[in-house]
Amino acid sequence: MNSAQNIGFNSIGKHVGTSMLSINVDNDGVITGTRSWESPTHSGHTDDGKVTKAHAEKIIGVVDPFDCEIGLAEYDEPGIYRGRLLPDGSIDMILLQSGNKPVAIRNHYKKNKQ
Repeated sequence: MNSAQNIGFNSIGKHVGTSMLSINVDNDGVITGTRSWESPTHSGHTDDGKVTKAHAEKIIGVVDPFDCEIGLAEYDEPGIYRGRLLPDGSIDMILLQSGNKPVAIRNHYKKNKQ
């Protein structure tokens, strides 16, 4: 499990909170897992447009083995994540989602200490 500060902007306004990324990567670089976020002070939307302070989303993606670029997609959402696996094992990600409820979020995920 990896955690990050969730910083960005959505159709409601500036968003600051916490994000968790739980993924599995197979030998071919195919990613499956979940991404969740929560914020005690800023709201976002669920897949069906309801305002909420927390949400979890199922994700799929791939890792490019040549440059460690990562691409992720959410189920039932139009946004895409682009990012990179860094040498220290952390992951930088940016979410861009257009439409009626646009979102622009950045995260720097670090592995949680066990």
